[in-house]
Amino acid sequence: LKLAAENQTLEKSRFLAQMGHDLRSPLHAIIGISEILGEKQELSARNRLLARHIGHAGNTLLEQVNLILDYSKLEAGRLELEKRRYTLERIVEELARNCIINLQSKPVELSVQILDEHPAELIGDELRVREIIQNLLSNAVKFTKKGEIRCEIRCRTDGRNIFFTCS
Repeated sequence: LKLAAENQTLEKSRFLAQMGHDLRSPLHAIIGISEILGEKQELSARNRLLARHIGHAGNTLLEQVNLILDYSKLEAGRLELEKRRYTLERIVEELARNCIINLQSKPVELSVQILDEHPAELIGDELRVREIIQNLLSNAVKFTKKGEIRCEIRCRTDGRNIFFTCS
């Protein structure tokens, strides 16, 4: 039974990896075309903005596909957290912009704020930070029919590490 379970897990991981790779090619095409359209001067400013939003959404979807691949790595015990430079403001701005697009048909106000001082550049796993904030905001958009969504990000440090709290 143990061998059968290990084989099943291995097959599932292979399937997820193959599916993830098969989804990447069309996503790269969507992202690339949206970048080309976003630079066309003959488009109206609104259409260039929409092309940029398509590109951002494509990148977000690509990140989700990468998470599928990471899940298969996690099951295989090979997942490692990234240690790269990123800015929290850029993540928050992009995710808030995506939420605003998704809220256009709802009478809901959105407010996303970083309340405390923190370093301009952080080192860590940007994808995981983005995923956490995106999941919180996506659930808020999904379950809020009217009113207000307010996301406040608090930062504190112990001198070596920075901790974030979202509420």
